[in-house]
Amino acid sequence: MQLVQGFRDIFKQVKYDTIACDIYGVLHDGIEAYSYSKEALAELRQNDDHVILLSNSTRLQDKLDSAMSGKFGITVNFYDEILSSGLLTKFYLKDMAEYLETGQVKSSACHATARRHGRSTYMNPDEFAKIYLKTGKFFLAGDPDWQEPLYMPVSPTLTRVHDWDEMEFVLLGSIRGVFPEEKPVDPFSEKDIRADYQPLLDKCLKRNIPMICANPDVFAPNGINEDGTVKLLICPGYIGQMYEEMGGEVLYFGKPYKSIYEYLMKNKAKYSIKEGFNEASSKVVCVGDNVATDVKGATEAGLDVIMILGGVHWEELKDAKNDDELKERVRELCRLHGSKEPTYLMPLLRY
Repeated sequence: MQLVQGFRDIFKQVKYDTIACDIYGVLHDGIEAYSYSKEALAELRQNDDHVILLSNSTRLQDKLDSAMSGKFGITVNFYDEILSSGLLTKFYLKDMAEYLETGQVKSSACHATARRHGRSTYMNPDEFAKIYLKTGKFFLAGDPDWQEPLYMPVSPTLTRVHDWDEMEFVLLGSIRGVFPEEKPVDPFSEKDIRADYQPLLDKCLKRNIPMICANPDVFAPNGINEDGTVKLLICPGYIGQMYEEMGGEVLYFGKPYKSIYEYLMKNKAKYSIKEGFNEASSKVVCVGDNVATDVKGATEAGLDVIMILGGVHWEELKDAKNDDELKERVRELCRLHGSKEPTYLMPLLRY
């Protein structure tokens, strides 16, 4: 675990084919871009580095492009492509629909990680469809503006319904409340969120209804509180954890789960022939701020990872007296979340 100030310190030691960079907590805090983040991306692009943004957002690239450009001034010129957990969710829903229509999935794009009673198993879309689907009806616990692009391409094979007695699964998207148009809920209040979602979870558990969680993040930084602390936005993974704790089954895509890293390496990473080798390979470094998702996921996938200190864990790290204490606090976070240590520590994303 090496403390560095920017990519320049790393590139003196090792060259990477692809940089897979998180968005929330690394490029911006949900309100404004972090200092140096745009300059770091610009420098990477100028040096012809291959930059993939690796996000747990439920949104697809077009909406993420628009949001980052309009709100943060981070345009498509700063990176090559975005790979989001929302995209993998879309692929999985497409394969589920194919199974309902034809009785098989010719070539599945990805698997999901299904969790129940603290245990994780791989679940392919045809397996999910065999177990749970007859009509393809589901309930959307999310924002239609953000999640419609995930399921509309396979409508009416998969059909959104509002009746909890008809649903066969729940698509868990952005946290706006169970019925956001009628009763929006404060996404920063754990008390309000738990009260709003509990009746849905109770109904799901009673009927053995699975949840497909399009964003496994539990919290994400979103600006600064009046007292100067980092303001944390509640994310879909929070509801997923609630349902898991009740004994329900939740399917996840995105970090820290393997499917997004497998898809990255197979379809998005850049490959090159290294000195002394005859076949091309890809050396990837991931960048993220969250130990539970970014660090754990990358290290379990066998990839190097840069942990950005100024994101979701800033309150736990900011008053460390020296580098040794800082590293020990990171090690404690890793122990807490069952993660290996990051390869590098970087205060903020910087070249």
